[in-house]
Amino acid sequence: MIKSKVIYILIIFFAKYSLPTLILIIYATALLGKWHISNPVNLNHPHEHGIDYYEGIISGVIDDYYSWEKVKDGQIETVNEFFTTHITDSAIDWIDQQSDPWFLWLAHVSSHSPLQVPPEGTFSVDNPTSNRQLYNANIENLDFEIGRLLDSMDQETRDNTIVVFIGDNGTQRCSSRVSNQTWKGNNV
Repeated sequence: MIKSKVIYILIIFFAKYSLPTLILIIYATALLGKWHISNPVNLNHPHEHGIDYYEGIISGVIDDYYSWEKVKDGQIETVNEFFTTHITDSAIDWIDQQSDPWFLWLAHVSSHSPLQVPPEGTFSVDNPTSNRQLYNANIENLDFEIGRLLDSMDQETRDNTIVVFIGDNGTQRCSSRVSNQTWKGNNV
C-alpha cells in the first residue's frame, strides 16, 4: 500500500513538472561550453533559463581555439588557452566545489572548425597537417579531456554519476569517406 502511494505521489509530481524543471529544482546546475540557443545574443540567457552557473560561449562557434571570448556571470573576457582544456578545467573546479547533488552539462565545441592542433600530449597523431589528421587529433584531445574530468572525481562521486555523451551534426566530411547522409533516419 505504501509503495502505491509513493508511486501515485511521484506520478503527480512528474506530471506537474517536466524533467528539466525537476533537474533545476533538485540539483545545483552548471552549463559549461557552448550555449548556442540565444539569438539575438543574450549573455544572461542561460541564467534566465534556470542555470545556476554558466561559463563558455553563447554562440556555437569560435574563430580560434587558443584565443576566444568567454562569457561568465554575464561578462565577456578573452581567454588565451585551448578551449577544450579550459572548459574541462572549469568543469573540474565546479564539481570540486559541490557538496549537494549536481547536474553538469558540459558542451565542448570540439571538433568543430576551425581545426587546430591541440595541446601536446593530448593526442597521438604525428604532426597533424591535413584536415583529417587535425580532426582525429581533436577527437583524441576531447577523449583525453573527458578522461581527465572523470579521473578527477573520487570513486564515490563516479559511482553516483551518470555520464551521457552525445555529439551533434555527425562527422565532418574531412574525417570520413562516408557521408552523414548514409546514417540519416537510421539507427546506428
